[in-house]
Amino acid sequence: MAGGSSRSLTYYDFMGVGTDYSTTIENPPTERENLWPIKRELTALEIRDDAFYMEKEAFQAYVLPLMPRAIRDKLAKGLVVEIAAKDERCVFYVMKLFTYEGYYVLTSYRSQSQTFIRSRELVAGQSIWLRWINGYMELKVLG
Repeated sequence: MAGGSSRSLTYYDFMGVGTDYSTTIENPPTERENLWPIKRELTALEIRDDAFYMEKEAFQAYVLPLMPRAIRDKLAKGLVVEIAAKDERCVFYVMKLFTYEGYYVLTSYRSQSQTFIRSRELVAGQSIWLRWINGYMELKVLG
């Protein structure tokens, strides 16, 4: 932040079963930035793989602290976690989240009849916004 000032923001986990913890983020994003902290354009690789590749630094700064401790612990161990995702049309998906070569990867199960990228017929260059809210990953397609 400008002028060397520092802010902190504390999130409390009220969705976790039997958990009582908080996470403090130093120099959190502004409220407007925090609404959709991951903004990116789809690549040809993501279209081919039916997956989102999110840079580790941004994901760890803006999404991971909001996730339940159980999910964070599994990801830290290199495990694949199953999460719920919802798009702007209120369609829910069961997706896998894992780390791979400096990225957090979010992908649909291949066996699902409705995967996020293919069911929406998305193309390279389209903008996608992502955020973790209310216990699931929310996805928004722009344009």
